[in-house]
Amino acid sequence: MSISGLVLTLDSASPERALAALHDDPRLALGEAVGDRLPVVAETDDDRGARELLDELRCIQGVREVAIAFVSLDWDAHGS
Repeated sequence: MSISGLVLTLDSASPERALAALHDDPRLALGEAVGDRLPVVAETDDDRGARELLDELRCIQGVREVAIAFVSLDWDAHGS
C-alpha cells in the first residue's frame, strides 16, 4: 500500500473541472483548498499505482502542479 500526501495547485481561473474530477476518484481524500492550493491524501495499492496516479493528476485540466509532500510505502499490507 502507498499513501501519499500531495499539494495540488489548481488553475485559479477555473478550478471547478479539476475539483469535479478529483472528487470522483476513490483513491483520493481532498482537504480544504487554501487559495489555489488543495491538500490531497492519495491511497494506492503499491508504488507503481502511486506513480501512475501522479501522472494522471498532472493530466487533469485545471491542475497546474502536483507537489509531493509525503510518501509512505507499507510493504506489510501485502504480506511482503
